[in-house]
Amino acid sequence: MQSRHVSGFPGLAKNRQVLLILLPIFLLAYFVLVAIYHQKTEAYAIGEARKAALDALLTHRAVHRFVTETQRPEIYRLQAEGQIDKDYFSPKMMSFTYVARSIRELINQERQAAGLSAIYFKLAADNPRNPVNRADASESALLERMNRGEIREVREVVEQDGVRMLHVAIPIDRSSEACLKCHGDPKDAPAELLAAYGDEGGFHESPNSIRALISIRVPLAQPLREAGDIVNLVSALTFLVMALIYGLVYFFVLRIDRQQQAVIAGTQAKSNFLATMSHEIRTPMNGILGMAQLLLAPGLTDGDRREYARTIFNSGQTLLALLNDILDFSKVEAGRFELESGVVDPGQIIGETRALFAAAAGRKGLEIESAWSGPAQTYLGDRHRLQQMLSNLVGNAIKFTARGHVRIAACEIGRDERAAVLEFAVTDTGIGVPEEDQPRLFQVFSQADSSTTRQFGGTGLGLSIVRRLARLMGGDAGIESEAGRGSRFWFRVRVGLAAADAEKRQAARPVSSGGRAEGAPGRLSGRVLVVEDNATNQKVVEAMLGKLGVSSVPATDGQQGVDAILRGEPVDLVLMDLHMPVMDGYAATERIRQWEKEGGRPRRPIVALTADAFEADRQRCLAAGMDDFLTKPVGFDILAELLGRWLKADAGNAGAGVAPAVFKRVPDIPRIVALANEIAPLLAHNKFDAIGRFQELEAAVAGTELAGEIAEIGGLLEKFNFDLALDRLRRIAAAHAWEFGA
Repeated sequence: MQSRHVSGFPGLAKNRQVLLILLPIFLLAYFVLVAIYHQKTEAYAIGEARKAALDALLTHRAVHRFVTETQRPEIYRLQAEGQIDKDYFSPKMMSFTYVARSIRELINQERQAAGLSAIYFKLAADNPRNPVNRADASESALLERMNRGEIREVREVVEQDGVRMLHVAIPIDRSSEACLKCHGDPKDAPAELLAAYGDEGGFHESPNSIRALISIRVPLAQPLREAGDIVNLVSALTFLVMALIYGLVYFFVLRIDRQQQAVIAGTQAKSNFLATMSHEIRTPMNGILGMAQLLLAPGLTDGDRREYARTIFNSGQTLLALLNDILDFSKVEAGRFELESGVVDPGQIIGETRALFAAAAGRKGLEIESAWSGPAQTYLGDRHRLQQMLSNLVGNAIKFTARGHVRIAACEIGRDERAAVLEFAVTDTGIGVPEEDQPRLFQVFSQADSSTTRQFGGTGLGLSIVRRLARLMGGDAGIESEAGRGSRFWFRVRVGLAAADAEKRQAARPVSSGGRAEGAPGRLSGRVLVVEDNATNQKVVEAMLGKLGVSSVPATDGQQGVDAILRGEPVDLVLMDLHMPVMDGYAATERIRQWEKEGGRPRRPIVALTADAFEADRQRCLAAGMDDFLTKPVGFDILAELLGRWLKADAGNAGAGVAPAVFKRVPDIPRIVALANEIAPLLAHNKFDAIGRFQELEAAVAGTELAGEIAEIGGLLEKFNFDLALDRLRRIAAAHAWEFGA
């Protein structure tokens, strides 16, 4: 797998280079923001100092307004009426200087209590009545500029005695007529005022002139410290936020990177798998095509022909096993895999598996052993899949073991009231698996080493299927191995506990009954309609039928098959392909069943002949009215077994249509319906009593035209598929218009 690189950063994946590029960008952004914060520090400090100055100014204005508009007129009135002593008219009550000094003292007391530095607060004038109010040079210049209208107020940073301050200067109101009474011509001033201050300072003011200004200076040291603390806090918060953002970007970029790497790895694994599959398919195909060409050559002996045919057969079996692995995997991946439930005897399974592989082990000089170390107990589970999983492990063990032995073992490792956990293990003395390669063994499309595929073959699907099946059964699969010292592969499954008297026989129950022979007889008789659009498949099936002593009638599409039945073609059974031109197998079957029902004709067996191997396809065939299911490629023994369930072994019945000997008597419909209504609720609640009642139903339909349909339910009950059995019973009742309560 090749990783993507960007020039400038060789060796780093592209997504991670994005992180390296983003890091300096984030750092630069952080430092820029911090610089902006520090740039705003002085502005913040000036703002805070201005607030303090404005607070003082507003306080002064409020007091000034009170003295001017309320206190002073009231004193004048009381004095004129002789109600207060003239001495009360004093600077303490009337002087703005006193007011300003009092305000300054009050504000600085509050600031001192708050831990703040004192402020400079002054009522400044060029012609003060009180010398403490005399303006300095800068204040005089400001008064002059204000009187000329050049400025209205001042806000500026100044330095006083080495201390930076914010200077705020605000003019007081311009002189009015009321103001000129005390600040105009001395001869118009009150005698008490002249006595207190003389006739020099504070007089000779002009109308509408600005007599004084309020000068406030607030030290900036304290606001600057506060601003610095705030900047440090904001900078720290900014760093945390940007670190969090970068962390999130880092997380998501790495997550995307991992996902991309997984996709690339998956794509590579699938590419390797396709290459492996191509090899695995081409190898047996080469055997098939090569041997077929040799078979066409002249001058072959019978021994050569048999050898070539055996090679073709073995190669075909290899291809079929490969297709079955792919089919099982696709079922599990699509969530369409359905487990069956039947009686399971672990000792019997490992014994049969040992017998199955004994010859293969013997050819390599290997000893093969088996042992069940659990209780004498039967269980409920999918026996077929358990044997498939165990066979996969045993096959691998024999494949990868050159000398020594293979041991198959099973035991019960735990149980509760309703279920038990079984462990199946296969131990060998083969090549072993290095520890670093073990995690890949159970991955899809993977093998420990590609050289393993070249040396031993295989698709890399087997162990993946074993683990997925084990997990579907509530367990898992694993390996214990050391390179060069053999391996122990195991899987665990959760199974139900079977009753003590449960039947352990696992052979498939015949789908039909009514006295028909089980298994495949040596010779059969009858006539089969083969509805198949592929000429090669048609030829293969007809040849197999001929070997079994059964004649055949061909039809190349569903419509031809329907026409043959409707014109009375005497056939005993129909093999119906599903996907055909003109009319498919489903529609053809439904048309035949409708014709039989409308004319009250006997039901002729129809068997699906298809490459569709999913359970859903089987159920659809049964729903369309078919009676059995046969998958391609068709095996001779399987075909013989199926025909043995539906045709008579009596040669005298060939060509007689549906064998009349099978349908000997008229069914007792009321009795059958009553039994069906008794069985239905037992099936609905998964009661084993349904099996006993069903035997009575089988006896009631024996020898009638219903025997074949009812026998199919028996096959489902044999596997404890109560739901499917109930569904099939409902369909039969609906097809025959029975009064069925379930």
